[in-house]
Amino acid sequence: LDDLGLVDANMSHLFKNLTRSVSLTDVCISHNDFGVGGIQSMVSFLKYSPIHLLSIGENDNFNTECFDLLVSGLHGGSIEHLHVEYCSIEDVMALERYSLPELRTLILEHNSIRQIPSLEEYTSLERLYLNNNVIGEEGCRSIATLLQSQSSRLRVLNLNSNDIGDVEAEILANSLENNNTLKGLNLGNNNITADGKMAFSKVMKNDSESTEMTKHVPSPLAITNGSDASGQENGVMTQLNSSTGMELCRLQDIESPCNTLVATTDDDIDSPCNTLV
Repeated sequence: LDDLGLVDANMSHLFKNLTRSVSLTDVCISHNDFGVGGIQSMVSFLKYSPIHLLSIGENDNFNTECFDLLVSGLHGGSIEHLHVEYCSIEDVMALERYSLPELRTLILEHNSIRQIPSLEEYTSLERLYLNNNVIGEEGCRSIATLLQSQSSRLRVLNLNSNDIGDVEAEILANSLENNNTLKGLNLGNNNITADGKMAFSKVMKNDSESTEMTKHVPSPLAITNGSDASGQENGVMTQLNSSTGMELCRLQDIESPCNTLVATTDDDIDSPCNTLV
């Protein structure tokens, strides 16, 4: 259903006939133009269908109200992968009011998100993409709560381009002190200086044998910010035990196949990328 020019009226007709479908598990409905009315037409379908993957991206009419309705429809269901990128969302606090207990991948990149809950109740969440938003300090504190949770299974976190500075970097670095699940972190295109880099280096040097993360991080931690001499984008990046090139490229907010890879820390990465740092 991608790129069909769907508007609210089309959505009403379409999902009226799909309500209570028991066989449809993957729905891709990106590159369309529906808004709140279109999402309202989907709610009954979402509540009663065994959806595992839902992709609603690249839609300027999809705003915070749309996101609230969407999550309410998915509440308590079987959704595992939710992609809502390149939209107009500013607030995703609906994730706190409702529950998506099976959610493993949450992609919210390229929105205008300023508020995000801690997500510590999302114990199945493994991949979180928040790059190209504006989460700032409060958003980093929420994410730090998730990273500090003993029940967290988060493996990949992308915070590229998020108005993050040294204060936020220190908050995130401290949250990793006892975390042994996170394998990849992207903090590129933020405002992190040598002080922020030092915060990560201190954490990684503490108790170098206690966590899987620490054992795979070089000392000092390779962190760059901005652009290198050839104009290629660098990022604050720790990449640990990644198994696929696609995941590496998405973590760095670049398309695959890629030719830039920042601060990899696993010599056996199976990837088409070339290592620059």
